[in-house]
Amino acid sequence: MQIVNAISVRSSSPNDFAWRELRRFQNADFVTTQIMNLKGIDKKHYQNVQKQARQLGLCLSLAQDYFAAASQVSLVTKPVLLYYATMHLALSEILFKQLGDSSLDRARKNHKHHGLISTIGSIKNTHSIQESASLLKASPMIDGKENRLGTFELWRKSAQQHPWYGIIHNNDESTNRSGCTTYVGIEEGIPELPKRGITLLDCLGSGLITRI
Repeated sequence: MQIVNAISVRSSSPNDFAWRELRRFQNADFVTTQIMNLKGIDKKHYQNVQKQARQLGLCLSLAQDYFAAASQVSLVTKPVLLYYATMHLALSEILFKQLGDSSLDRARKNHKHHGLISTIGSIKNTHSIQESASLLKASPMIDGKENRLGTFELWRKSAQQHPWYGIIHNNDESTNRSGCTTYVGIEEGIPELPKRGITLLDCLGSGLITRI
């Protein structure tokens, strides 16, 4: 499923706006109807789709809780909580865009891992940010049959660029400002990670950070 349009949104609090808009997807009946209509699923599969919709609502609820908790802890713990928030948002996207074979039950069979193998080089306090970023690397998890495994790969199959949100400043130098959609991503899927993996420096230098 591709994003076919976007609307301008004006809000001084992007976080509050995003969670408020996502709240509707915690309604299992609403999500069930949306999925069945978008995918043209026969009514006889209603209960199976509803189960997937309930899983989606749970993932969104956990994502919001992890995100809220991240604002209450030290910098040491914050990345872990933000990781879990992001992971549950990715699972929500998978459950909405893909079919029943990507449900949490089915996904656990072949995608138990998050799907990225992290490598951290010998980073020293004397290294620059550029040097440190070149030593942080992520590679795809691939089995002996060349199958890509994990939640990342499952998410990548139906992911695409999302609109960008930004703050618009008025030219008259007034204090008024508002947030809105500043860019709509191109309608294409996200490419596979190269087998050799990519470094954080690769992402920052090539623009991949906006796509992955």
